[in-house]
Amino acid sequence: MSRKKLLTESQLGRSSHFNLLRKSRHFSTSSVKPSDITKIQTDDSALPTAPTPGQVLYNSEEQHDVIFMVGKGENIWRFPCHSFILRDASPAFQSLLICEVTNWDRVLTLTVEDVEPHVFEKLLRFVYCGAEDVSPTSVQMALELFAASKKYNIHKLSTICLCYLYDHVTEKNVLEVLTYLKLLFATNSYDDEQNLQNELFLKCFTLIDVYAEFVLSTSDFDNLDSDIVMDIVIRDTLQVKSEVTVFKALIRWACQEAKRQKIELNSMNKRATLGKLLYCCRYLVMSMQEFCGGPAMSGVLTDEEKDILIAHLNGDSSIPLPEQLSDRKLAIKRCELSVQLTNPPPPLKGTTRNSPDSQSSCPVKNKKKCKKLLKGLESILIHVIQLLD
Repeated sequence: MSRKKLLTESQLGRSSHFNLLRKSRHFSTSSVKPSDITKIQTDDSALPTAPTPGQVLYNSEEQHDVIFMVGKGENIWRFPCHSFILRDASPAFQSLLICEVTNWDRVLTLTVEDVEPHVFEKLLRFVYCGAEDVSPTSVQMALELFAASKKYNIHKLSTICLCYLYDHVTEKNVLEVLTYLKLLFATNSYDDEQNLQNELFLKCFTLIDVYAEFVLSTSDFDNLDSDIVMDIVIRDTLQVKSEVTVFKALIRWACQEAKRQKIELNSMNKRATLGKLLYCCRYLVMSMQEFCGGPAMSGVLTDEEKDILIAHLNGDSSIPLPEQLSDRKLAIKRCELSVQLTNPPPPLKGTTRNSPDSQSSCPVKNKKKCKKLLKGLESILIHVIQLLD
């Protein structure tokens, strides 16, 4: 066979690869199987690489053997999927796909009701196409996507969501973020993912400390679970102007909890819903006027508790506190020192982040450059003077 003939066959082979690539990029997969898709082996760096099987088969009915019906009621979406891609994505999908599908005519239908369809679509896009095509656009989306990634144990997507949340959590959404974290904290995590969760927890509570006056006055606080309310009101570092702010927040929360429990909004029921939370308020740091105008008039304290607290506020500490009030920080004022937000966690591999550390290092580098420039100019001036002499 001549050299010219060999060259022609090589060109024909390359041409067939380009035809396959062109078809796959337009998702024309009527005659394409995952096993047929290969990378173009060439020394020409200008040529594009072939797409992955996931990129070709995303949103494609071709060769699908799994169907997810996602949502509830009338808001149910249908997603055609491919078992060989899902199994490689996570162990959770492996265990979910208990039926081994070997026949292309056999399709497994699965129902998902605890994930919103638009969130499940982003999760599938990550599984099929990678991180480049998936990034949260809001805190709410990041939270829902984080919950879905934890459900299906997709670690890389979880870390992307955590980094987004760390960068975008503020005093206005901190309680929503904290609620999601509390719900998902007990689930299994990789070490680096657990570290990111811990960093985010720390930032959330620091934000709550710094903006306590605002956070405690929001309706989001009224709808928290009792354990999160406890985590907040026991903190020594809440930056509140007066302890009355904490007490009013607890009373509002008790009213909402009574509504949720479908019970009457009377003083006895408010006291019952508060439970131990009632004794987390530091009554003895209030002034007499604040106490008598707030806690004493609320009806949630018993007559015995009110009388003893008033006596202590008047300086008579000879009367022992009742058992439910003893061993409490009733007279210890919350810390008024300013709290600085922690530095952000290190960025993921392949991502960039404008961290305070990196920004603060820029002036230092500029100073070093200026010093080097000055030294260089100084040496030039010395040489010029020597020449003139």
